[in-house]
Amino acid sequence: MVASALPGEGKTFTSLNLAMSLAREQDCRVVLVDADVAKGHLTSLMGLSEHPGLLELLANPTVQLTDVLVPTDVERLSILPAHTYRGNAPELFASKRMEQVMAELAAMSADQIVIFDSSPVLSTNEAQVLGRLMSQILMVVRADHTDRNAVLDAIELLERPKLSFILNQCQVVLGDDYYNSSYGKMGDEQQ
Repeated sequence: MVASALPGEGKTFTSLNLAMSLAREQDCRVVLVDADVAKGHLTSLMGLSEHPGLLELLANPTVQLTDVLVPTDVERLSILPAHTYRGNAPELFASKRMEQVMAELAAMSADQIVIFDSSPVLSTNEAQVLGRLMSQILMVVRADHTDRNAVLDAIELLERPKLSFILNQCQVVLGDDYYNSSYGKMGDEQQ
């Protein structure tokens, strides 16, 4: 799951780029799930706003996973859109049906990775509910923007031992020494 403490940190962009990068590997299939159901930015970005999605799959047992998975132009990458927000999303995420969907996603292919683009942890409780089902959480933190206490609060709410961080929009300033230095023995021999 890719999460952030607050909106505007780049989690959807990071999720999409991670999914596209992994899907380009020969031995990897990727399903990218738009679980930020309140905003559905990934769903609208991909032009899937009218397509049935995750919430329909969870709310209606007659809807099958294959009915809502959408292939993309990137080979080995599928999208599971969010579609229409419902106020009962946290209950749907905590349901037995969600556990079944997670098991179905895991069983689709041994070489498949499922990435959930969640809502911001401090904005809704949906990310907290989803986080309990995840084996790994990537927390996107926007450099020079995100308040440290917000990140600490989000970490506490997620309660996950497998939490990694992505520092987003970080400006690295390289000094003059970087461009004037040599590399290894080759540089030493030229002197």
